[in-house]
Amino acid sequence: MAALPPLGIAERLGPEGLRLRELARGEAERKLVPMEDPLRFESEIEPDYPIDLLEPLAFLLARLLNSLTTSLAARALATDEIRLRCKLENRTTFERTLRLPVPSLDSKAFLKLWHLDLSAHPPQSPIVHLWMGMHPVKPQAAQSGLFVLAAPEPVRLELTLARIKAIVGQDRVGSPELLDTHRPNAFRLQPLPYGRGSDRGLASTRSRLMLRLYRPPRTARVALASGQPNFIAAEGIRGKVLEFAGPWRTSGDWWTRDSWSRDEWDIALSDGALYRLYCDPQGWFVDGSYD
Repeated sequence: MAALPPLGIAERLGPEGLRLRELARGEAERKLVPMEDPLRFESEIEPDYPIDLLEPLAFLLARLLNSLTTSLAARALATDEIRLRCKLENRTTFERTLRLPVPSLDSKAFLKLWHLDLSAHPPQSPIVHLWMGMHPVKPQAAQSGLFVLAAPEPVRLELTLARIKAIVGQDRVGSPELLDTHRPNAFRLQPLPYGRGSDRGLASTRSRLMLRLYRPPRTARVALASGQPNFIAAEGIRGKVLEFAGPWRTSGDWWTRDSWSRDEWDIALSDGALYRLYCDPQGWFVDGSYD
């Protein structure tokens, strides 16, 4: 190819043939595009002896966290996920992951989060090797209003939530989300959202009655007249029913073992109080009071 005349190559192969001839003769020029290795923020430590206590483990975790956050800061990056992988003395692998609400580089808060997480989920054997990796992301810039009180940093709030979870349990902390069902009080807990919420719509709801639910509902004794509540007695509640609305019957899940049904009334007692009353197969209950 290098020895062939350019005119003949151009006639037969066109511009691509001429480019190949120049490459063969070392005459071609092109921009040098360096290839960069993908960014990996990982570090590992092999201790001198197996670690079975949290205090010496925290010391090694601090070293890994400080090293990785320093590397991220040098590239103007942060992290939103930290992975920990440990090789144990019994030749098994122990893995945990911390997912952060927002990108951060707060190594002290990271260490406290790991301390709480490993206290709740300790490895089953002494640790002989540690590996830690951080997922790099761009830092999140936030600017609050001039006259708005400064809110706590999301990572610090996550630390507070982790402490609460350690006390009450992982499945008892979160934001309630209603389920797509008519079953009363059916909800699930979702991770708490971060950021400032909107207060729109508050003015339109201030004039409405608010139902304060009793947990658990208060068992009641009810006297009926013509099939409707006439007198009620429960813990802290006693009086004649002057007015009522209902019953409203709801039911569901009849095709499962967890079927349910209930009749509800809104009642006004002789003392002026308003309550939500319901009846189900287990009996009568006061569900809450209206403000």
